[in-house]
Amino acid sequence: MLGHAFTQSVQLIPTVIDGYGNVVYDSGSYTTIKCKFRNILSIDYSGGTNIEGITSDAMAWFAPDTVIQKGDIIIADGDYFRVEKIVKARKMVDATVQFLKVSLQKHKQVVS
Repeated sequence: MLGHAFTQSVQLIPTVIDGYGNVVYDSGSYTTIKCKFRNILSIDYSGGTNIEGITSDAMAWFAPDTVIQKGDIIIADGDYFRVEKIVKARKMVDATVQFLKVSLQKHKQVVS
């Protein structure tokens, strides 16, 4: 596992679905979690042919046992991001999850 690389902290605001099917942000249950966070809004990918396209505003990498789901809100460096995609990273010869790679999109502020 890459636990030594998770040197930054972000706040997680989990989402819940209310009785009407609406997404509600559970602002009363913030969780501070360790990760590796990278704001990628300003990355330039000109040149090169073997480059993976990135459509996210930010990326974060978490320990494999982190409880996080699509739609949750991450607060990092004062900005709000919505979890769009979670990839469980594994080695090709081992089924053990090494870390979670999370794609994030900028989001409006959901709590004050």
